Amino acid sequence: MSTNSLSGADPWLIAHAKVSGGKVVTFEKAEPNSHKVKIPDVAKEFGVLCVNIYDALSELGASF
Repeated sequence: MSTNSLSGADPWLIAHAKVSGGKVVTFEKAEPNSHKVKIPDVAKEFGVLCVNIYDALSELGASF
């Protein structure tokens, strides 16, 4: 898996979630066969869970 497409803060977010036992919140969907590396695919390789914003808010018990 090439990480050339994964730049900026994304690797740091995944690393922080890994060492702190957290999750990554993203709207990206896993696409293992994509030419562009996706956050959920990299996170999965490192055992980090990804959720979308709606699931995160629900887990936090947010209501509006």
